[in-house]
Amino acid sequence: MKRKIIIISLLILSIAIFSFAYAESNNQQTLNSNVTATATSNLLPNKVAGYPDIKIYKSDVKIYIENKLVDFEKIYGAPVISINGRIMLPARAFTYYNDGIMSNSDGTPHNSTYVQYYPDVQFKTDMPKMVRTDDIKSATLIMLQYNIPNSNYEYHANMMQNFQCAVSYYQKHGDPAEISHKTYKMDIPPLVTDIDGGTTYLPLRVQAYLFNFGVKYDAQNNAVYISKNIPQEFGDGIELLKNDPQYQDQYIGENVDLYPDYGTYYQNGQIYNIPVWDGK
Repeated sequence: MKRKIIIISLLILSIAIFSFAYAESNNQQTLNSNVTATATSNLLPNKVAGYPDIKIYKSDVKIYIENKLVDFEKIYGAPVISINGRIMLPARAFTYYNDGIMSNSDGTPHNSTYVQYYPDVQFKTDMPKMVRTDDIKSATLIMLQYNIPNSNYEYHANMMQNFQCAVSYYQKHGDPAEISHKTYKMDIPPLVTDIDGGTTYLPLRVQAYLFNFGVKYDAQNNAVYISKNIPQEFGDGIELLKNDPQYQDQYIGENVDLYPDYGTYYQNGQIYNIPVWDGK
C-alpha cells in the first residue's frame, strides 16, 4: 500500500514538474518574441552609404544632459538611431544643442556653430613619410567649430566619413596654434545615411567626449546621462590615443597627432593609416 502511494506521489510530482517546465518554456518564448518584435518594429528602412547590409534601428533611449531631458529628434528633426548597438546622433545635433544653451555675458544668445563638409578631399602626398600605405586616396572631411562664449577661444573637432579617428582642440581667435589636442579612436565612425535625404551620424559617446562631457548609460531605465561631472571612461567603443612615456618628449607630447589631410596619425615615432570601418 505504501509503495502504491509513493508511486502515485512520484507520478503527480512528475506531472507538476513537466507542467511548470512547459509553462516556463512558453513564457520564455513569449518574452523572446516580444524582444524580437520590439527590435523589428524599431528597424528603419534606411541604409548606410557604402555599407548596404548594415541595419539601422530607431532608438527610444532617453538622453539627459546635466540632468535635463533633451529631445534631440525635436531639436534636429532626425531620429536618434542605433547601429551595431551604438547610439548615434546626427553630427550636427550636439553642436546645435550646445549653441542653443549657451549665452553671452549680456544674456544674448550665443550663435556661433559651424559644421562643414568637404567631400572627396584628396590626401596630401608632398611628405612621403606621412603618406598612407594603402590605395585609399581621399575622404569626406567633417569639421565642427564653435566660438566659446565670453572668451577669445574657439573649439574645433575634425574627422572623416567612415574613418575611425577624430581630433579635438582649442584655438585662440586669429592664432592657428592648436591647444590641448586630443585624438580619439572609435569603433563606429561618422556614417552617412539616407535619412532625410542624407544625414551624417556620429556615436553619441564620441560627440559628448569631443565636447569634454562624460557619459553614463543606465540600462535599467533605458537612459543616457551626459555631464561635465561624469568622468570620461575609455575602452567601450572609444579610445584616447596616447604616446608611450618613452616617446613623450617636448616635440611629441602625451597625445597622438592626427593628420586628416594625409589620412594618417603619428604615434610612438611611427606613422599609421587612420583605419577605415569594416562594418563590424
